[in-house]
Amino acid sequence: MKIEFWNWKNVEWQDNVGDTTQADGQKGLPALARCASTVSVVGPNEKEEKLMTEARILMQEPLTGGRW
Repeated sequence: MKIEFWNWKNVEWQDNVGDTTQADGQKGLPALARCASTVSVVGPNEKEEKLMTEARILMQEPLTGGRW
């Protein structure tokens, strides 16, 4: 399974969000996440199927300890 996050500054998908607390980092959380997985189908044709979905992340700021 592969999870990627949309970086709006670089206009590309990336493997990690990085440190969102640094001044030079992306402010807040990414707006989109993409999850992809390749599944092998067992049977007479034995093929691989790639499944992918994208989801909007509604949370604007990361959770911080103690204040939920």
